[in-house]
Amino acid sequence: MTVATESETISRPAGIPCHSIDVGLIVYNERAMIGPTLAALLAAGFDRFIVLDMQSTDGTVDYVREILGDKVQIISFPRRSLIEYGYAEARNTCASFSTRDWLLFVDADEVLVGGVEDGSVIVTNVGQRPDIYSVTHKHLERDPASGPDAISVYSTEKHNRLYRPSFRMRYSGYIHEDIFYSGERCQNTCGHTALVFDHYSKLKEMTDLHRKEGLYSLMLLRIYNQPDLRTGVSDWWYNTYVPERLAYTTTVATAFALEKGIDPSFYGPLPPGDTSSRRLKKAINAVVSRRAAPARKIKQALSKILSSS
Repeated sequence: MTVATESETISRPAGIPCHSIDVGLIVYNERAMIGPTLAALLAAGFDRFIVLDMQSTDGTVDYVREILGDKVQIISFPRRSLIEYGYAEARNTCASFSTRDWLLFVDADEVLVGGVEDGSVIVTNVGQRPDIYSVTHKHLERDPASGPDAISVYSTEKHNRLYRPSFRMRYSGYIHEDIFYSGERCQNTCGHTALVFDHYSKLKEMTDLHRKEGLYSLMLLRIYNQPDLRTGVSDWWYNTYVPERLAYTTTVATAFALEKGIDPSFYGPLPPGDTSSRRLKKAINAVVSRRAAPARKIKQALSKILSSS
């Protein structure tokens, strides 16, 4: 353990005890990833977990109970509700079961690697709002240029994840959600912690990555087509990202919808955009080889969607 000098001890803001923090996780078929996530949190001193499960089919819930025992509360949340209402709704539902002073949201595919000392989260800066703090995420990916098993950090970001839950402090955003206080984003007013997580999302099995890509594509098309879903979402997603990738995003979303038994027109008729036949054909060829839905069904669904646009 590193011993702080007297000046460091005086200047450092007070830490937040782990026993005053609920840990919230939203899961769907995360059995292969969640073990190291929970082990690291337990080792750091966190002892109460709220797990919102979106109808997992791979034994995630039983595995979580096996690891956490009476330290966990399992909440059931229909998978379709995520597509219908978005990620902020899922996080706020999970938060509604929190009973402690603080709530820390952690993804099932990220592992705590630092930021807790003597049973407390280290606070590095209090900020303008002492009731919300950021954590650091190091996003990892395979690095074949450095070796067959090499992994490297491709980006580092800070996200607001630790806060005092209240009726005013809530997540907003159908997708790529963030915390808002009384309707205002807290991005530039929050404090910061020393919590660091290694994020393993890009190291998942390819089938899992393709499903996530399909889900995100469908949800992005919904906000692109339905302005009422855009509250809390950065306009870059619907003004730049989707328009520049409209053919591919539409194809991926359609394939995902067909696999899951969702009417592809669920995301509605598309506004004018670059969905030329050449780009659609290229997108279909790129997608169909790794999807269960055959090209014929994707083409038929896309034809129906585009004809109604």
